[in-house]
Amino acid sequence: MGRSRNRYIYIVVLILIAFTLYPYTHLTYGKSYITPEVVYVGENFTVTIEVVNTGDVVLTDVVPTIKLVPEGLAEVITGPTPPRASMLSPGDRVNFTYILKAISPGDIEVFYEVKYVNSYTLEKLSTGLLKAGDVTIKEVSMWDLLTRHDLQYLIPLLILSILGFLIFTIYRRGSLFGPKTGLKIRGVSCKDLDSILKRFVKVIESKHRELMDLHSKLRRLVFGYESMQGLVDMAR
Repeated sequence: MGRSRNRYIYIVVLILIAFTLYPYTHLTYGKSYITPEVVYVGENFTVTIEVVNTGDVVLTDVVPTIKLVPEGLAEVITGPTPPRASMLSPGDRVNFTYILKAISPGDIEVFYEVKYVNSYTLEKLSTGLLKAGDVTIKEVSMWDLLTRHDLQYLIPLLILSILGFLIFTIYRRGSLFGPKTGLKIRGVSCKDLDSILKRFVKVIESKHRELMDLHSKLRRLVFGYESMQGLVDMAR
């Protein structure tokens, strides 16, 4: 009986020693989200990844990576911020942020993986591939641009539409073509278009005056014809 009790005590001591020598190591993900979840081509969206050290040992060199499925619809502009967490004590948490730019319309699934090192054993570990969320990229339309931006873009956009420019060409590297951007499309700047518009308006005004004069002359001719027709009828 005494030997059996000693054996159990010995096993418990070994278990305690084992936990002391090999502390529990685990990194879990917290709240990961994408804002906004619906964007237009050329706009930015943010991916935030939260990880928590739920183990008993300090973790070092905590570094995230993200994966977009499918690829090619968006690109990373900045991130992760911070680039890494050099040390994460038990119970600590850290947020990693990416800023991405929408390039083409479509639906994207955003995944991430966090790699880290067990400071006790120097073992390299990973959370595996986890899902952060989904984002929908919509193609920008003329109406969207006119309703979501101030009127300084109205005239250039209308001119581009009249001239047959496709609406996505208004974006260059995600920047909207406008008076203050200095961008050019096919060698034409917004300032050039403004100058073209002013000349176009002058031509229209000139043609309008000519048409009004012509209309006045036609009215006089019609009146003269009607008067002559009346005299002819009276002569009969």
